[in-house]
Amino acid sequence: MKRNIGFTRQAAMNQFAGGKADDGVAEIVHAAILPAFGNDIVPPDEDRVPPYNLAHAFTTGPVMIFAKYLHILGFIVWIGGMFFAYMALRPIAATRLSPEQRLPLWEGVFGKFFPWVWAAVALLLGSGLFMMAKIGKPPLHVITMFASGSLMMVIFVYIVYAPYDELRQMVAVRDWPAAGAALGQIRKLIGINLILGLLTVTVGALGPLVL
Repeated sequence: MKRNIGFTRQAAMNQFAGGKADDGVAEIVHAAILPAFGNDIVPPDEDRVPPYNLAHAFTTGPVMIFAKYLHILGFIVWIGGMFFAYMALRPIAATRLSPEQRLPLWEGVFGKFFPWVWAAVALLLGSGLFMMAKIGKPPLHVITMFASGSLMMVIFVYIVYAPYDELRQMVAVRDWPAAGAALGQIRKLIGINLILGLLTVTVGALGPLVL
């Protein structure tokens, strides 16, 4: 059975060096004596390594790190896709393709991209709520991120069930003017969401410095 005799580095220094040794001597004494006694000498409570704490692990340990990873992954998929679509694909498609080519292209692109956005929304919402619950009272920059992210999700749901649904129907019947009007709505809303997304990332990264 272990005996807690309160053996500390300072006690060893005082005992073996008359209380006048420096920290280097104390370290040498500490390193020389503990191995000789093995586990029979136990440091006092204040010197012990704290036991594994499950609650601590959920707030600062591997679980929280994994939640942050899922949160970042969701934003990379969503904001990266919007940035590519708005800043690269849109201007090329608008200048090099006719409406009969461009509108079916966008209908197909959104059909492939939006399921990934749904997955990203699930990751962001789930991981975000989990981290906020573990933090307790979230700081201002976290509340700001949650508000802007929630607005982005509302805009995305509207895009899917309003102008995108209209775009699909109009492309199916080859009504290019109506399809073009629906695409114009989607373009504006994705532009708003892209700005909100970049601002949200900025707040998440730099918010602790200013908020």
